[in-house]
Amino acid sequence: MENISIEEYIEELEITIPKIMRSIQFTTLKDLFGLGLDITLSQFYVLITIFHNNGCKMSSLANEMSLSPGAMTGLVDRLEKQDLVKRTHDTRDRRAVTVWLSDEGKDFISEFQNKKTEYLKAVLNKIGEQNKVKLIQSLRVFNQAITEILHDALIQAEAG
Repeated sequence: MENISIEEYIEELEITIPKIMRSIQFTTLKDLFGLGLDITLSQFYVLITIFHNNGCKMSSLANEMSLSPGAMTGLVDRLEKQDLVKRTHDTRDRRAVTVWLSDEGKDFISEFQNKKTEYLKAVLNKIGEQNKVKLIQSLRVFNQAITEILHDALIQAEAG
């Protein structure tokens, strides 16, 4: 890809990144893995957030997903009906509710993570060792550049 303009690189990124994201999005992976639960992408993100935080306050979940407390309550209600989460109330403040993965929720996330890992192993093995190294190096450089540009933009916005 020599003598390619920056605009052509941008065009290639704009085409390729969405294609990659579609191929690894939850709905595709759920179908590919044959996972037995019928949950939405939003519900999945709630489960993953709870998993990564080892439990999560309802207010934090709503903030994390940019949802109103009412919308978050509805999402958690549906997950609770499927026995994927459970709620506990703070003994000092009954209004404060923490959501935890149930055993079924933990099993679902564990199964999903295992199958996702196997899928990504197959993809990485298909591209070969040299391309794996290049891919990871390039993604790290790309992420660092994005981080620095966003950081600089935030500093300028605060100063301006």
